[in-house]
Amino acid sequence: MSHSPSRKKIGLQLQQIGTGYSAKIWPGIVDCAESRNVDLIMFPGQSLENPYGFNYQYNLIYQQMNEKNLDALILYTSLIGNFVDLQVVQQFCHSIKGIPVISVGAEIPGIPSIIIDNKSGIKEMVQHLVHEHKARRIAFFKGPESNWEAEERFVAFQEEMAAQNLPVEENLIARGDFTLHTTPAAMDELLAKCGELPDAIIFANDEMALRSLDYLEEKGFSVPKQIAVTGFDDIDQCRFTTPQLTSIRQPLYEMAWKAVETALDMLDGKPVENVISLPTKVVVRTSCGCPLEIISEMYRTIEKVRDTPSFDNEADSMYNYIASHLSPKCLNERENIIGTMIHKLLSLPDLLPSENELQYRRFEFTELFQKTLEKEIRLKMVIKDWLLILTAISQSLYTVKMSLKKEREIQLNLRLCSLVTSELSEILQNTQNNNINNVQKTLREVLGSLSSIVQMDQLIEDLHSQLPLLDVKTFYLYAYKKPWEHERGAKWKTPESIEFINGMVDQNPVPFGLKDTTFPTLGLFTEALMTYPIGRTLLIYPLFFREVHYGLIIFELSKDTVFVIESLVTTISSVIKGISLYNSKERIEEKLRNALMELEENNEVLNNLSITDELTGLYNRRGFMKLALQQHRLNIQMKKKSLMIFLDVDGLKIVNDVHGHDEGDWIIQMTGEVIKKTFRNMDILARFGGDEFCVFTPNAGKEVFEVFKKRLSSHVIDLNKNSGKPFNLSISIGAVECNYEDEHSLEDFMKQADEELYKEKRRKKEARLK
Repeated sequence: MSHSPSRKKIGLQLQQIGTGYSAKIWPGIVDCAESRNVDLIMFPGQSLENPYGFNYQYNLIYQQMNEKNLDALILYTSLIGNFVDLQVVQQFCHSIKGIPVISVGAEIPGIPSIIIDNKSGIKEMVQHLVHEHKARRIAFFKGPESNWEAEERFVAFQEEMAAQNLPVEENLIARGDFTLHTTPAAMDELLAKCGELPDAIIFANDEMALRSLDYLEEKGFSVPKQIAVTGFDDIDQCRFTTPQLTSIRQPLYEMAWKAVETALDMLDGKPVENVISLPTKVVVRTSCGCPLEIISEMYRTIEKVRDTPSFDNEADSMYNYIASHLSPKCLNERENIIGTMIHKLLSLPDLLPSENELQYRRFEFTELFQKTLEKEIRLKMVIKDWLLILTAISQSLYTVKMSLKKEREIQLNLRLCSLVTSELSEILQNTQNNNINNVQKTLREVLGSLSSIVQMDQLIEDLHSQLPLLDVKTFYLYAYKKPWEHERGAKWKTPESIEFINGMVDQNPVPFGLKDTTFPTLGLFTEALMTYPIGRTLLIYPLFFREVHYGLIIFELSKDTVFVIESLVTTISSVIKGISLYNSKERIEEKLRNALMELEENNEVLNNLSITDELTGLYNRRGFMKLALQQHRLNIQMKKKSLMIFLDVDGLKIVNDVHGHDEGDWIIQMTGEVIKKTFRNMDILARFGGDEFCVFTPNAGKEVFEVFKKRLSSHVIDLNKNSGKPFNLSISIGAVECNYEDEHSLEDFMKQADEELYKEKRRKKEARLK
């Protein structure tokens, strides 16, 4: 792949990053990658064939784990294989071509594998329960049947129970799936068939054990008073439950660090081991019946230093012996300060100074110690470790030859330091809780702001302004040209290309030239897009809703707010789905508007056809009745008069018989034209059919009828003069006034007008006969 030869790209497949077992995995890999200045690309794509909801859609990003994007790949095979057997995991690992692959968790033939000794931890746990807590009936909560680690842990349980001469009772075995989803139902099944409550339950992982603590309490059982509960993995939540969960610690940080080093060694052509196996260890807490972890560690520390020999005030020898009995995590980068404290304490004179001088020295010593703790807080070290260190120093003092007053003064200084440690620990915890609350509040506000977006431009604007509030300062957003669907179990048919929509790097917009650029979907991590002076850790997620995929998003990992990223992904997916639906709705509505306009136009045409006379363009009987009735009612409300006028063409039959129907149609058309010229625009003009016409004139009484008659006669004369036809147009007319005070209907006035018309026609006929 094309990238700077000075920096490599290492891929990391894992399940998720926010909580649980997965959250313990990536810190070691991130720290090692940063120390070696390599780019780390993380693929939190869930387990293969995940059966819950639409989690299987996250598997999409595993296609990005290829030689175009990466130089080497670390696979957490113990996670990816939760719901499939080892053979499927092996096939998945070997399907990745062109780059070195390292397996963490499962031993994969032909691939360097970093694994843990599952059996040693389980056997130690059985021994602890049997010897320390006198447990005899021990239940075992298994993991997924297809998971090899789960089965290995169960086999170890069976072997150690046999070694302890204890039976493995079938009714004390339950099956889980490493998740909290099925734990309550499996627990119900176990409680229903076990008869008398077992002494203890060993769970094959912590997530199931932690869920069982809550569930047993809901059922009214007391842990550990009635039943002991233990887990496996020692995730962070084990320390924050009540009771604290006894578990089996995996060396996850060491495994992660070793995985990166192995990948880099392979890239450099160095030899690597085929299999590296690391031990597991029981961590006892209160859920099995032991004291609090800090108390247990303190007892162990006291026991280790109880037989410390006399040093005759040799501070260096005393330090070396104490250090040899403290855990490595306590000594982590503290050698110098511990040695300095011992020297200062032992250098107090046997003949103690005045009380004022003592108080000054105490203040000076505790101030030095407080500054030490404040520095460790900035370095994110565990300052509670000092309680064990101070205990070890205190227990060792009695072997040193000194006066009783001096020993009491040293012990007082150590107690003051313990108080400082407890106080700062509480302040630190409160500060962390406050920071978490602030982040959660900000997250709610950011998600609320994003949830109302319906346009892509608005989404981009909000991402640029809102994500930095959550310490997310780098992102890349991509969208497929068209959304596409993927059903469970179907073969992936990912589009070949994807469009870069927008992004930012360190809160600066991505260079303009990248906007609206199309990239190959399976080759996003290229130097054309991502060129940094130092190594970075990036996360890639699919953006989907149920079966429909919309795009991809890449974030830079932020350790302080890592848990917000998956919430952001879910919300952004929903927003893009909403934008897609909104745009579809807009397009549909636009089509609908156009269709409605066309329909209205067609309806208008149809309506005109239904109420107008085709030959003359005047209203027909239907149109006349509809409009005249409306106008008549309005006239009554306004107390206005109107005229109802009937007209008839004289001698139309003769024209049709002598000159043909075409000339008859001409007569009808010309009658319509004459009527249009005679009456006002506001008047309602209609042809009733044949040679009959009707006019309704609002706001006009019988006093204007003669005006209309004269105007009609004038237009008829002009037409006959200029027509060149061998016949003349003649029109008879009759009218009646429609008084608003009359109670006659419109039909009554029409009948009266028609009678007036035929009176006119008879007068004309009588005149012709004379």
